[in-house]
Amino acid sequence: MVDGIYPKNPVDFGTLDRLSRVSERYAIFTPAILYLWCGFTDSALWGFSEQSGTEMKILFRRFDKPVFRGLQLPGGDPDWNHALWFVPLADWDKFRPFLEALTFTDAVKGYVGKPGVQSVEITDPILADKGGIINPYSSIMPVDVLGWDGSNCMLGMDDDNKFPQIPIVKKYPPEEYMIEYARKFFKEVED
Repeated sequence: MVDGIYPKNPVDFGTLDRLSRVSERYAIFTPAILYLWCGFTDSALWGFSEQSGTEMKILFRRFDKPVFRGLQLPGGDPDWNHALWFVPLADWDKFRPFLEALTFTDAVKGYVGKPGVQSVEITDPILADKGGIINPYSSIMPVDVLGWDGSNCMLGMDDDNKFPQIPIVKKYPPEEYMIEYARKFFKEVED
């Protein structure tokens, strides 16, 4: 398997007036939670590419205004708060099931976890960067957040955080089924 940084290319939307116009061709998402707190690396992207035979094209864009809040480690770089990734829908339709089938384990801390996909509404970042009047009827668009469903916790965006607030990362208690999954997993490993 190839390792290292998976190719990601910056995208310039030129004179596009709304980001929502590209959602017919691209899945729009942030993988930040997985990279920052869940041990996710580009090796999973390489693994998908190798297993599926798909050279998934990943584009990214850093916006001037933040799209999210809380996507940084203490004292860390806040760039994840300003960034979105774009993958052609045909590739996303293959990648998403691959991603959701992954299981991460930490034997030292005794937890297991799986990536999950949460849909949240954001203010269209192209409109936000241009300034002007933003309203909830023509300025809001859905994006996906790759979050964490673990036996230690769930990480995603705050479900109660609605327009005009910028989505913020929230830690939730783990679901009982994930706690039980971890118990069974580590019991099988010991046996």
